[in-house]
Amino acid sequence: MAVGKRKSGRVAHARSPTPANGPLESFKAFIAAVPVSVMFMDRDHRFVAASATWLANVGMTLDQIVGRRPQDLWPGHSIHQIDLHERCMAGEKVSTEPQLVERPDGARHWIALDGAPWRDHDGEVGGVLIILRDVTAEMLAEEEARRSRSFLTTVLENTPQALMVKDDQGRFLMMNRATETLFGIDREALIGQRVSDLQDGPVGHRVADEDRLAFESNEPGLRVVVDLPLHPAV
Repeated sequence: MAVGKRKSGRVAHARSPTPANGPLESFKAFIAAVPVSVMFMDRDHRFVAASATWLANVGMTLDQIVGRRPQDLWPGHSIHQIDLHERCMAGEKVSTEPQLVERPDGARHWIALDGAPWRDHDGEVGGVLIILRDVTAEMLAEEEARRSRSFLTTVLENTPQALMVKDDQGRFLMMNRATETLFGIDREALIGQRVSDLQDGPVGHRVADEDRLAFESNEPGLRVVVDLPLHPAV
């Protein structure tokens, strides 16, 4: 964050520490010590420094990577990281979608990259700083959620009873095939609608009141509504 001091009607700004604003060796030491997976590269996509965490993840030492490019070390180097480097060199801050990566020990992890340019004394982009985020836990959780939703959908679709889900305003969120058959209406015409939107009169108001009471009491209940099928509002 820039800190300013007003002098003679002008504002002087102090730069945040960057590779260009201090001894390079000190910055390398800082990168090595940060407790995240981070690497520091020059204009030509060559490694200048990396954190101990990153080195442990790839199973290499600093001496093995400095001065070399990722594609020199790993011939199958991801095109996504090359694209990230080029975009950062153009001045962008870039985040990538997670990619599945196999580590030297055979473990498979989902990795996302966050890249940003660093600048020299003249304000020119001198290279790129890239942080690697291990999002494996989040990706596995999302996959488990997808499987659970798929299983739930299969169960609901093959249940002979009419089942539906509403939000706290009484709007339909989802329903099964049996509900479509019962109402005689395609479910796409019902999603996002209330019963009172589809059927005016006592039935619609009764359902709205019962929905409200159900949410307020937080108790399960069973109700039977007559005067079906519904007719969507035009």
